[in-house]
Amino acid sequence: MKEYGDDYLERTQYADCRSAELQREYKRKEQQKQRQKDFEKQRQERIMNGEELPWLHKKIVREQLQPYSNG
Repeated sequence: MKEYGDDYLERTQYADCRSAELQREYKRKEQQKQRQKDFEKQRQERIMNGEELPWLHKKIVREQLQPYSNG
């Protein structure tokens, strides 16, 4: 009887912990998605206001990877 009770408690407590863990993971992913949406919305607003130039970032990276040649 004691073994059966112990097995039952292990199964139910583990399920509760697993369920709570899954809920936290889901909530974290949803928050991450929301932050990404907010960031992209703010970025688009900066681009529209002329505060950020997306092509400039690409040009800077390209120049760093392929510097001007003297010649």
